[in-house]
Amino acid sequence: MKTFDSIHQEEFLSLLEELCQIPAPSGQEEARASFIQNWIDRECKLATVIDNAKNVRLPINCQNSSDITLLMAHTDTVFSDIVPMPVLRTDTRIASPGVGDDTACVAMLLLLLKYKKQDFYDSQKSFLFAWNSCEEGLGNLKGCRQIMADYAGRITQVISFDGGVAGICNHAVGSLRYQVSLYTKGGHSYNDFGEENAIHAMSCLIAKLYELKVPSTGRNTYNVGTINGGTSVNTIAQSCSCLFEYRSDMRENLAAMDAFFHHTLDAFAKSHPNIKIERKLVGERPCTGDVDPKAQQELTALALDSITRISGLAPVVSSGSTDCNIPLSLGIPAICFGGLMGDGVHTREEYVTIPALMQEARIIEDFLEKLI
Repeated sequence: MKTFDSIHQEEFLSLLEELCQIPAPSGQEEARASFIQNWIDRECKLATVIDNAKNVRLPINCQNSSDITLLMAHTDTVFSDIVPMPVLRTDTRIASPGVGDDTACVAMLLLLLKYKKQDFYDSQKSFLFAWNSCEEGLGNLKGCRQIMADYAGRITQVISFDGGVAGICNHAVGSLRYQVSLYTKGGHSYNDFGEENAIHAMSCLIAKLYELKVPSTGRNTYNVGTINGGTSVNTIAQSCSCLFEYRSDMRENLAAMDAFFHHTLDAFAKSHPNIKIERKLVGERPCTGDVDPKAQQELTALALDSITRISGLAPVVSSGSTDCNIPLSLGIPAICFGGLMGDGVHTREEYVTIPALMQEARIIEDFLEKLI
């Protein structure tokens, strides 16, 4: 019997609702990690480890193995709430901030472990289950980095269950994220008029950064995401900061845009000697490295087969920014797809539709059966 046949639907949906209520901002996943560890102990009778990065890890047949398949789903969400999250369930959908990204996949992986654990242990292959931290935003893939470092040279393929089945990510979009801060003497808006204003200076600097002509090859972007500064309407701002990022699916293009960033800041500092400039790298996601194209294609094809055969969809294979950035940058085959089928991702109105969710769970189960 399949894990996600109707007999287990209520168990799955109840588990998903329970997980959704547990807040898990990036870097603050302790409550979810503890819940997952206790659930596996109670429901699967298996002992897990929570590592220093707040990943919940369960190795199966991994002792002395250097051919491990990593199966992962991230526990964090984009929301900063540290109080219980709202959940609304109807006959057709479950709505909750973070329900599809990526809590649904967290629940799927747990239930698959519960009902297929003997299949995994009986296999001649090695698997590492991980419910990992810090995939979102400035979490900077800390959880995945920790796993890949701890199992260096032993993991040979990675599947991150995240996103939806309408697309498969098999190429990494790299990014560099900076916090830029400007400091000036400031003063009173009337009495000290003419003094350097940090907000105005930041506006001029951002305008310079936006003069970049992106490379013509690959896909390349840049963006100012936040800007903060000033004290009051009648104060010449003494400080201002912004968060700025570059993204590219090609390593050489990311490096070129990074060089432009530093050159622009250096030139601005030279032309504005009364302004102090600070730059801090707050996030770095690497691009794809030298991955064996045949192995990468074979892994992608397994997912494509399960998706098209069960759903009838023709998923788009494309690049993206996911936990797979880390293994792909190390030359390890990796793909990302998942159980997100609904709308409102990264908003408080996020929801998943129950019929589509159950179908996608069956797709992931079918895919894993081919790996065992």
